[in-house]
Parts: sequence; C-alpha cells; structure tokens
Amino acid sequence: MKKLSTAIALLLFCFALTSKLTAQQKISSIEFEQIINLHKNLSEDQKALKALIPEFAKSKLEIIYNNKQAKLRKGKAESNSNVMISMNSGSNGEQFFDLQNKKIKNFIRIDGEDFFYTEDIKIAKDFTPTGKTKEILGYKCKELKNNEEGETLYITNDLPNFLSPLPEITVEGTILEADLKKIQFKATKINKDQTTTENVFATPKAREITKDQYNDLQEEKLNEMINMPGAKVIRN
Repeated sequence: MKKLSTAIALLLFCFALTSKLTAQQKISSIEFEQIINLHKNLSEDQKALKALIPEFAKSKLEIIYNNKQAKLRKGKAESNSNVMISMNSGSNGEQFFDLQNKKIKNFIRIDGEDFFYTEDIKIAKDFTPTGKTKEILGYKCKELKNNEEGETLYITNDLPNFLSPLPEITVEGTILEADLKKIQFKATKINKDQTTTENVFATPKAREITKDQYNDLQEEKLNEMINMPGAKVIRN
C-alpha cells in the first residue's frame, strides 16, 4: 500500500511538472513608436483646427510573436483637449495574425460585444528595394521605396515574415521602420525569447462578421465619437 501511495505521488508530481512546462511558451516582441501627422490627416472642413492642435501625435504599439502567430497591440494616441484620433483598432486595440496560413483576424468592440472578420495577409507590391541598407537595433535592414507615393520602409529578413506595425502594408520580412505620407513607425526595442505562461495569442470570444459589416461597425463607432459634446475627431 505504501509503495502504491508513493507511485501515485510520483505520478502526480510528474503530471504537475509536465503541465507547468507545457504551459510555458517562448515569445518575442517588438516595441514601436508611432507618429501621426495630425495636420495631414485633417479633412478640408477641419483645416481651421491646425492652429488648435499640435502637428504630430505620438503613441506606442507592440507586436508579440513567435514563428507561427503574432498579435499587434496598439496604444492610445496622444491628443490635446477635445481632439480625438480615430485609429483602426480592434478589441483592446489588437489584431491577430496566423503567420503560417497568412491570415489576419480584425476585432472591434461595440457596446461591450466583440466582432471580427478574417482577411488574407497581402504583400505590398509597390515597394521595391533600392540596394541601400541601414542597421536598426542590431538588425541589418534593406531600404524599400514606393517612389510614386514617396514612402520608405526598412525591413529585416532575420525576423519572421509579415510582421508589420501597419497590417495594410506587409512584406516578406519584418518592417522595423516606415516613413509614410501621414504616419511613421520606428522600432525602439526588440525583446527576444521571453518565457511566459500567459496565453498571449488567445483571441476574444467574438461573433464573426463580413468585412462590409465590420466597416459599418467602424463607422458607427466613429459617429459615436463625433457626436460626443465638443469633440473633434481626426480619422487616420
């Protein structure tokens, strides 16, 4: 009986140890600074706001990733007084990437309920290599330009494909810096191979909708912001 109790105890210990090890996972992350040119984002009927708001607003965002999946977590943009900045953010400002199957899940929360739609990761075809390189946070990055739009990307192939601070623009590689017409991104820190027991890639419980329905909900959310007393909304 004593031997049986000892065997059971050992089995329980091994099970607990295995569960703990299984729950742990290695993840990495890239922290970005995002700079929005507020003046360039003003619509024609908002031009008079130039004198009332700063030219730029900064915020932070983060990509958490492993070799199979990633999550883009956006911070709140800075604003002044009654000026609000509307970003394409999902539930808690997050978007989820299936890097293997090249899919993105976009989430949005309306009245406490989460919705999402899935789209393909699309490679930006209008950026071409210039042959120039520069180092960012220890990574050799290639310069890509869209000459028609006057936009520049710096990408590294030493990190997973399709990682981007702006999912509308993805490439074969990771974007560490982007200088676009109305917005800029710059990687400020890379944290490699961190161990966590948190299921960081768990998606919210949400109802699947179409892209058109998602766009309608975004418009509804924007209109709610516009209708707030005294608020001025700048769309990004």
